[in-house]
Amino acid sequence: MPISVRIYGGGAIAFGGQPAIDDLIDAGYSSVIVFSVHPHEDGTLFLGNTQIVSEGVYNEAAPMDLPSRLARLRKTGVEIIFSVGASQVSDWANIGNLLHGGVPGPGNPAYDNFKALKDTMVSAGGDIDAVDFDNEEKLVTEVMVNFGLMLANIGFASVTLCPFYSDPVWTETFQQLRSKQGRGFVSAIHLQRYSGGVGPR
Repeated sequence: MPISVRIYGGGAIAFGGQPAIDDLIDAGYSSVIVFSVHPHEDGTLFLGNTQIVSEGVYNEAAPMDLPSRLARLRKTGVEIIFSVGASQVSDWANIGNLLHGGVPGPGNPAYDNFKALKDTMVSAGGDIDAVDFDNEEKLVTEVMVNFGLMLANIGFASVTLCPFYSDPVWTETFQQLRSKQGRGFVSAIHLQRYSGGVGPR
């Protein structure tokens, strides 16, 4: 089985310019996980602190030229994953509120903005291979499953899970997504082990 070497990249991905992309290519990583997309209450998507999608339109609030640079990276064979969430944010609470307890379609801000994000990457010659669920603050299986199903309806091929605590919620999320979307829809599980991780709670 081939070894997959992945790296999370934040500010350097957004503002490091082409030298940052060249460094990633030269390093030989299998996947780059773009960290981190933050959905706000109205569905607007931010990469870190910079707005990138609003009202179904991709528009970088500060110039990053992200789609074309990630497309170049992907054309070398590197998988592109966008991470959603982090610690000490309200991203997953916002997602839960935007989904309204179901799997939304066009016209919903979450659907429209994630579709715009993917469509923009495709238009630039690249794509988003997966969305990483870095949920550290609002662990609700229904929300994560419905979000995954929404992403599948948009055209995302897979998601990855990034558990930090509450193993039963993650296990149920994995099982439900696998049951509803097929064995390969959850394509990887990224275990957070820095600082020892956190036990079930």
